[in-house]
Amino acid sequence: MSVRAIDIQVIAAKAGDVERVQQTQHQQPQTQQQQFAAQLQQEQEIKRKQAPPSPKSEEAKIRDEAEGSKQRRYLTRKRKEEEEKEKREEELVEVEEGQVIDVRV
Repeated sequence: MSVRAIDIQVIAAKAGDVERVQQTQHQQPQTQQQQFAAQLQQEQEIKRKQAPPSPKSEEAKIRDEAEGSKQRRYLTRKRKEEEEKEKREEELVEVEEGQVIDVRV
């Protein structure tokens, strides 16, 4: 098999293209690794700049507990008032029943 001059010219021209493709394939993993490292660094920087969420302060907990106890006292007082009102209404009904005489013939 002999190589003609035209074939050598074509092969020489394509050699540069092949070299570029091989170089790109060789550099691609390195480029991806660099991009990944840059992304990780950006994420770490963002996390570093963000303030960690703080737990509820003791003052806020005490305030919440105080509000809760006020609400419980209010509900208890309301319930007692409603019970007393019902008792008074029952007493009124009993008094009214004793005052009226039903006569049937």
